[in-house]
Amino acid sequence: MKNKNNCPICGLTLHQQKDTHELSLLFLCFNPTIDDPLHSYVKKVDKIADQIINEEFSVKVGNKYFLFSNNYLEQKSIFKSDNDKLASTCTSFIIPDFPKLDNLKSKIQLISTFG
Repeated sequence: MKNKNNCPICGLTLHQQKDTHELSLLFLCFNPTIDDPLHSYVKKVDKIADQIINEEFSVKVGNKYFLFSNNYLEQKSIFKSDNDKLASTCTSFIIPDFPKLDNLKSKIQLISTFG
């Protein structure tokens, strides 16, 4: 996925932070929104290819918060609630439907309810 410098959820400019790996960049957004006061979005970008390697963000589903993560190199999607000890791996790679995330929220709700 191609890198952009705005948060795909709230639209604000992402803040760049130094990453421990020389070949990647880290971008962060922790701006509370009206709908999501715990809003967070973090992505790691390959410096050379300017492609997203990994992205992780908070998703509010009903009254629960989940941390959703996509690893674009491994084509793997996982999510975890604050009550879960282990993350749930999705059976298919899920591309988030930014900015509202309605499709993603319904998939998380279905998987978390029925396993």
